[in-house]
Amino acid sequence: AYTFQSPPSSTESGVYQCIMRNNGVAKFMKQKTTNVVIATDPSVMVASSATSIYDGTTAEFTCTVTGYPVTSVTVSKDSLILDCLAGTTSGDTTCSQNPNSSSEFVIKVETFSADEAGTYMCTATTKWYETNGTEMGSTAEGSLDLDYVKASTTNLTFDKNPAEVGETVTLTCRVEGSPMP
Repeated sequence: AYTFQSPPSSTESGVYQCIMRNNGVAKFMKQKTTNVVIATDPSVMVASSATSIYDGTTAEFTCTVTGYPVTSVTVSKDSLILDCLAGTTSGDTTCSQNPNSSSEFVIKVETFSADEAGTYMCTATTKWYETNGTEMGSTAEGSLDLDYVKASTTNLTFDKNPAEVGETVTLTCRVEGSPMP
């Protein structure tokens, strides 16, 4: 007999087997197995060491997922949807499972530009089936806003060089960047 802890934990999920032997005689042995799934709702935590990303650099953030059994993990932004369990790539954006942690997914945006700025949503879904075949499940989301930063440049020009004493000189200072300095 096996008694689950109260409340049971998803770590107790797995295949359980009951073997009956009659005085050790093999022909009287009976065996029964069952798969036990102790499902837990998912939770999602999205984190990054930086949320203001400079033009042309790489943005990287993580999506940590708990819950059991996790059947899908996606990252989306606008019309972009990446399947993190499959390790998909779209353009400069990839999502893959951290090889050192089955619950952590790494999202990288190479050569970050203004188009990649915005809200990234990480969604995790758990799904299981009740004994009667009813599909059950739960979804959790977490988000992260990435801001685009373009290094500022300053250009100073004047219309007369060299200028003579008493002349009017026009100085123009042009500053660019994002956000505007």
